Parts: sequence; structure tokens; C-alpha cells
Amino acid sequence: MKRQFKIGETELVHYYKPGENLDDISLKNLHNSLVRINEESGANVVNKMLDKKLTLTEIRNHLKNTIIGIVILEDSPAGFLLSPILSSINNKPVIHAGLVVISKNPGANCVGLLAYGNYCMVFEILGPIYATNISSTPSIIEDFVTMIPDSWPSPDVNLKVAPKNYKDVVKILKDEYMDNYFPDPGKLDVNYKRFILTSNSQDMGFTTDFHKISRSNDLKYMLFCQAWVNYNKEEDIIQVGEISLYGYMRMKYYIFMMKRGLKKAEIGRAREREMIRDIVSSTENKKAA
Repeated sequence: MKRQFKIGETELVHYYKPGENLDDISLKNLHNSLVRINEESGANVVNKMLDKKLTLTEIRNHLKNTIIGIVILEDSPAGFLLSPILSSINNKPVIHAGLVVISKNPGANCVGLLAYGNYCMVFEILGPIYATNISSTPSIIEDFVTMIPDSWPSPDVNLKVAPKNYKDVVKILKDEYMDNYFPDPGKLDVNYKRFILTSNSQDMGFTTDFHKISRSNDLKYMLFCQAWVNYNKEEDIIQVGEISLYGYMRMKYYIFMMKRGLKKAEIGRAREREMIRDIVSSTENKKAA
């Protein structure tokens, strides 16, 4: 299954289980785009799914249980969110927000758009789900809480005890995703009380300097991350939440609002290009005179 929409020169495309549903050429092209974005971003994130040496059979195996959202800007791949589909608890599949890499931002919250799009697609196909996220970046923590207000841990919930079943969700995430796709699973340590992952995140291409990572809009997320995470130990927060019908409808609303923001950004870029053309044209005319 494939879903896409385009606003100006920006296109967002979502693929459901591309390893199962795409033909050989389309699947190879999609994987090449993921590798290209990772390289052009400068992050060079180390993950087995992004290995450019994978065979077609290996690509199919790695991407068969995923949802992939990709941003295409001016006909070139500019960002992606790769979300693995894991096992279920009480008939609710666990969907990991996944691996996000942006090489060129179109001027709106494209990470949020990709996440909302991935989650809405899987909800429409599979129904209510558990969602997970791994990050120490305040802006990403904020985005996840905005999507799922009751996610745990977060600055707005009771932090003493995680909700029922959430520990089991984290165990599935560790066993099925981290241990299989992180480059050195032997160096991973999960604190199931605080939902903290300690890893060699610097070796995987992630920044662990709090003052260099993307800030949140709300100060409380900055303070929460500083209180919950030891950045010197390369810690990340593992967030867990549930997406029900109400949550799905909220996401559809946010997608609508984000599309409007993306359209405004497109209009702004078009005006900027027109101004540059006018300046260049005026300068050339003066030289000619």
C-alpha cells in the first residue's frame, strides 16, 4: 500500500510493508533513497537497515514489517521516518516511531508530518496500537507527547510507576528492534523502571551534547530531559503510548494543520525565488545599459 500527497514542490509518500508489497525495482529505489538521505544529511546513522551493501533479499526481509514515510523536495529525497511493526500485546501491535533522518527540511514540521502519517496509516489498517519512541532530543520528546498526550514518561504524567503493559511493550522493542538492528546490541542496557536506554549512541551517529541537540518549543521538555536523562552516559528516553480512535482523529486534525503550514512555507519560498529572479534581472539590465 502506498499513500502520497503533494504541496508545491514538496511531496510526502508513505509505504506500508514495502518489503512485501513493492516490486524489485521500486523497493531497490526506495532503499537507495534512504541510504542517500542518510549520507547527505551528514549524520551517517549506523543501522542495519541503512547498509548500502544489502542484497535485494536482505532489503525485503528488513523492510517487510515496516512503515516508511519519505519527504521528496524538488524531486529529490530529503528525509524519512522508518517505523518497524513489532509483535502485539492484547491484540494491539507495537509500532516504533523509528529511525528519522532529515537532509533538507522543507520549512515545516516534516518529522511530525511523517510520524502522524505513519501512525494514521497503520491505525487504519490494524486498529488501536501501542506506539514507542527512543530519543533524548527535547523537540522529538515534545512531538511524541503532542501526538500521544498520555505517553510515559513525560513531564505531564505521574512518573512514579509506568502504566500497565508498558514494561512489556519496552521488552518487545528491545528484543525485536534494538537487538536486531542496532550495530552493537551487546552494549545496550535498558532500565525498565525509568524507561532509559544506555547505548553507544555516539558511535551510531547521534549527538549526545544537550546544548547541540534540537530544542523544544516548551521549556518544560528541556527541563524534563535534563532531569530524566544523563547525557554524559549516552542515555535515551524510551516513551510508550497508546493510540485509540480518539488519538487517531486528533492526528488527522494535526495533519490537516501541518499541511497548511507546509503550504505557507511553499508560498514563502516561491516569493523568495521570485524576488531573487527580480534582483538578478534588474542587475543584468543595469549592466546591459
